[in-house]
Amino acid sequence: MTGGALPEWLGTAAAPVRLVAEACFLAVLAALSVIDFRIRRLPDRVVLPTLWAGLVLNAAGAFTTPAQAVLGAAAGYLSLWLLAALYGLRAGREVAAFGGGDLKLAAAIGAWFGLDALPAALLVAFVAGSCAALPGLLSGRLRLDRSVPFGPALALGGAAVLFAGPSLAGILLVGAR
Repeated sequence: MTGGALPEWLGTAAAPVRLVAEACFLAVLAALSVIDFRIRRLPDRVVLPTLWAGLVLNAAGAFTTPAQAVLGAAAGYLSLWLLAALYGLRAGREVAAFGGGDLKLAAAIGAWFGLDALPAALLVAFVAGSCAALPGLLSGRLRLDRSVPFGPALALGGAAVLFAGPSLAGILLVGAR
């Protein structure tokens, strides 16, 4: 997509399916954000079908290739799992840096948009999460040993990739288009 032109897929027969899928994905992200704020959990009964929907849609190449979807799902889960494991080592005890739902939501975003889009989604999520937590940390209302819901930040990262595409990370970091 260049210079305000419509995406090439919009004129295809798959456009209605993709538009409905995008609307459903955004609705799920919004619901998961509210749920995570309220109960500090991302329920499997919502996150796992979202992950599977991304894999199934991309079996037909709706957003990315099947290989990219599978690699994105694996990398989404493993990247947050690795960060949590490293944080636990640094803390010297079993500390949950991320909940299991966060790992599964990162996998779902990877399944929907592929491995190439994952860095952009995670970059937006980490920046948004940091911006949301920093005022509380600086004011003393939030402590590092308390959990902060990361699902809404991940949801924002997923929505950003949906709207801006996988090149978002390059645009944010170096201004490349």
